[in-house]
Amino acid sequence: MTLTPEERYKFDEIERDAAAAKVRWLLEHKIMPRVAGALDAAATGGRPVPACQHALTEAQMGRRGLTDDSANATPELAFDWLCEDQGLLCSACSRWHLAELNGPHAKDALSRCIVCGDWHDLRPWSPVVDVQEPVQVTGVGVALVGVVGVLPVVWECAAHDGFLDTTARMQWPRV
Repeated sequence: MTLTPEERYKFDEIERDAAAAKVRWLLEHKIMPRVAGALDAAATGGRPVPACQHALTEAQMGRRGLTDDSANATPELAFDWLCEDQGLLCSACSRWHLAELNGPHAKDALSRCIVCGDWHDLRPWSPVVDVQEPVQVTGVGVALVGVVGVLPVVWECAAHDGFLDTTARMQWPRV
Protein backbone atom coordinates (compact mmCIF):
# COMPACT_ATOMS: atom_id res chain seq x y z
CA MET A 1 0.00 0.00 0.00
CA THR A 2 1.35 3.40 -0.95
CA LEU A 3 0.45 6.51 0.99
CA THR A 4 -0.23 9.82 -0.67
CA PRO A 5 1.81 12.80 0.60
CA GLU A 6 -1.24 14.00 2.54
CA GLU A 7 -1.75 10.58 4.12
CA ARG A 8 1.95 10.33 4.97
CA TYR A 9 1.80 13.76 6.64
CA LYS A 10 -1.20 12.66 8.74
CA PHE A 11 0.57 9.42 9.67
CA ASP A 12 3.70 11.37 10.69
CA GLU A 13 1.52 13.69 12.76
CA ILE A 14 0.07 10.69 14.62
CA GLU A 15 3.61 9.39 15.29
CA ARG A 16 4.70 12.80 16.64
CA ASP A 17 1.61 13.09 18.86
CA ALA A 18 2.20 9.59 20.24
CA ALA A 19 5.88 10.38 20.87
CA ALA A 20 4.97 13.59 22.71
CA ALA A 21 2.52 11.64 24.89
CA LYS A 22 5.24 9.08 25.70
CA VAL A 23 7.69 11.81 26.71
CA ARG A 24 5.08 13.48 28.93
CA TRP A 25 4.19 10.14 30.55
CA LEU A 26 7.87 9.36 31.23
CA LEU A 27 8.38 12.78 32.81
CA GLU A 28 5.27 12.63 34.99
CA HIS A 29 5.36 8.96 36.02
CA LYS A 30 9.02 7.98 36.03
CA ILE A 31 11.49 10.85 36.04
CA MET A 32 9.82 13.45 38.28
CA PRO A 33 8.88 10.91 41.00
CA ARG A 34 12.34 9.29 40.90
CA VAL A 35 14.29 12.56 41.12
CA ALA A 36 11.91 14.19 43.63
CA GLY A 37 11.95 11.03 45.76
CA ALA A 38 15.75 11.04 45.99
CA LEU A 39 15.83 14.77 46.79
CA ASP A 40 12.93 14.57 49.27
CA ALA A 41 14.60 11.68 51.16
CA ALA A 42 17.85 13.62 51.39
CA ALA A 43 16.11 16.83 52.48
CA THR A 44 14.17 15.16 55.30
CA GLY A 45 17.29 13.67 56.84
CA GLY A 46 16.89 10.29 55.22
CA ARG A 47 19.28 8.67 52.82
CA PRO A 48 21.62 11.15 51.08
CA VAL A 49 21.43 11.30 47.28
CA PRO A 50 23.77 8.57 45.99
CA ALA A 51 26.56 9.82 43.74
CA CYS A 52 29.69 8.59 42.00
CA GLN A 53 32.99 9.72 43.55
CA HIS A 54 33.63 12.07 40.62
CA ALA A 55 30.27 13.76 41.18
CA LEU A 56 31.28 14.42 44.78
CA THR A 57 34.46 16.08 43.57
CA GLU A 58 32.49 18.16 41.04
CA ALA A 59 30.04 19.25 43.75
CA GLN A 60 32.82 20.11 46.19
CA MET A 61 34.53 22.25 43.55
CA GLY A 62 31.27 24.05 42.80
CA ARG A 63 31.18 22.76 39.22
CA ARG A 64 27.72 21.38 38.78
CA GLY A 65 24.84 21.99 36.49
CA LEU A 66 25.06 22.73 32.82
CA THR A 67 27.74 24.02 30.51
CA ASP A 68 25.05 26.10 28.80
CA ASP A 69 21.28 26.49 29.11
CA SER A 70 20.27 25.26 25.65
CA ALA A 71 18.23 22.18 24.82
CA ASN A 72 21.50 20.39 23.97
CA ALA A 73 23.28 21.36 27.18
CA THR A 74 25.76 18.86 28.57
CA PRO A 75 25.22 18.13 32.25
CA GLU A 76 28.32 18.00 34.42
CA LEU A 77 26.17 16.14 36.94
CA ALA A 78 23.13 14.10 35.96
CA PHE A 79 20.51 12.04 37.77
CA ASP A 80 20.06 8.48 36.58
CA TRP A 81 16.28 8.26 36.32
CA LEU A 82 16.23 4.52 35.55
CA CYS A 83 18.64 2.93 38.05
CA GLU A 84 17.75 3.66 41.69
CA ASP A 85 21.19 2.78 43.03
CA GLN A 86 23.05 5.22 40.76
CA GLY A 87 21.76 8.66 41.78
CA LEU A 88 24.03 11.47 40.54
CA LEU A 89 26.73 10.72 37.99
CA CYS A 90 29.49 12.88 36.53
CA SER A 91 29.64 13.18 32.73
CA ALA A 92 32.35 10.48 32.41
CA CYS A 93 30.45 7.96 34.56
CA SER A 94 27.23 8.86 32.73
CA ARG A 95 28.81 8.00 29.37
CA TRP A 96 30.22 4.75 30.76
CA HIS A 97 26.90 3.79 32.37
CA LEU A 98 24.90 4.55 29.21
CA ALA A 99 27.35 2.52 27.09
CA GLU A 100 27.03 -0.71 29.12
CA LEU A 101 26.01 -3.27 26.51
CA ASN A 102 23.81 -5.26 28.87
CA GLY A 103 22.85 -2.33 31.07
CA PRO A 104 19.31 -1.09 31.65
CA HIS A 105 19.75 1.90 29.31
CA ALA A 106 20.72 -0.40 26.41
CA LYS A 107 17.23 -1.87 26.15
CA ASP A 108 16.01 -1.85 22.57
CA ALA A 109 12.99 0.34 23.34
CA LEU A 110 15.15 2.97 25.06
CA SER A 111 17.78 3.21 22.34
CA ARG A 112 15.59 4.14 19.37
CA CYS A 113 14.08 7.31 17.99
CA ILE A 114 11.00 8.15 20.07
CA VAL A 115 9.09 9.16 16.94
CA CYS A 116 9.85 6.50 14.31
CA GLY A 117 11.88 3.76 16.05
CA ASP A 118 15.03 4.23 13.96
CA TRP A 119 18.33 3.49 15.73
CA HIS A 120 20.79 5.35 13.49
CA ASP A 121 22.37 8.76 14.18
CA LEU A 122 20.49 9.35 17.43
CA ARG A 123 20.56 12.51 19.52
CA PRO A 124 19.66 12.46 23.22
CA TRP A 125 17.03 14.55 24.96
CA SER A 126 17.23 15.22 28.68
CA PRO A 127 15.37 17.43 31.13
CA VAL A 128 17.12 19.45 33.85
CA VAL A 129 16.40 19.84 37.56
CA ASP A 130 16.72 23.16 39.36
CA VAL A 131 17.65 22.15 42.92
CA GLN A 132 16.82 25.30 44.89
CA GLU A 133 17.56 24.08 48.42
CA PRO A 134 20.73 22.26 49.48
CA VAL A 135 20.44 18.49 49.89
CA GLN A 136 22.99 16.03 51.24
CA VAL A 137 24.84 13.95 48.72
CA THR A 138 26.61 10.72 49.65
CA GLY A 139 29.78 11.83 51.39
CA VAL A 140 30.48 13.97 54.40
CA GLY A 141 29.72 17.66 54.14
CA VAL A 142 28.76 17.71 50.46
CA ALA A 143 25.51 19.48 49.56
CA LEU A 144 23.93 19.83 46.16
CA VAL A 145 22.23 22.99 44.97
CA GLY A 146 21.83 24.41 41.46
CA VAL A 147 20.87 23.05 38.06
CA VAL A 148 21.71 19.44 37.29
CA GLY A 149 20.85 17.25 34.35
CA VAL A 150 19.04 13.96 33.95
CA LEU A 151 20.47 11.10 31.88
CA PRO A 152 18.88 10.92 28.41
CA VAL A 153 15.22 10.08 28.58
CA VAL A 154 14.55 9.60 24.89
CA TRP A 155 16.42 9.84 21.61
CA GLU A 156 15.56 11.38 18.26
CA CYS A 157 16.99 10.46 14.86
CA ALA A 158 18.29 12.87 12.23
CA ALA A 159 14.92 12.81 10.43
CA HIS A 160 13.17 13.99 13.60
CA ASP A 161 15.91 16.30 14.89
CA GLY A 162 14.15 19.27 16.41
CA PHE A 163 11.12 17.31 17.62
CA LEU A 164 12.38 17.78 21.17
CA ASP A 165 14.01 21.21 20.94
CA THR A 166 12.60 22.48 24.20
CA THR A 167 14.18 22.04 27.60
CA ALA A 168 12.02 20.55 30.32
CA ARG A 169 13.00 22.19 33.59
CA MET A 170 11.83 20.60 36.83
CA GLN A 171 11.96 22.62 40.03
CA TRP A 172 12.74 21.16 43.44
CA PRO A 173 11.32 21.53 45.95
CA ARG A 174 8.09 21.60 44.03
CA VAL A 175 6.09 24.77 44.47
